[in-house]
Amino acid sequence: NFGSVLIGIETKDRRNFDLLKANFDAEGVQYQDITDNETLAGFII
Repeated sequence: NFGSVLIGIETKDRRNFDLLKANFDAEGVQYQDITDNETLAGFII
């Protein structure tokens, strides 16, 4: 673990996130959906 990073991922189809989350889970990647977190989402350009 090298610490935390904040990245934004944009897609044309919201359903793509289901596959992305499944792949993250399968690989043990920890993530947090910040869609409804206005404070953190404000850092995304």
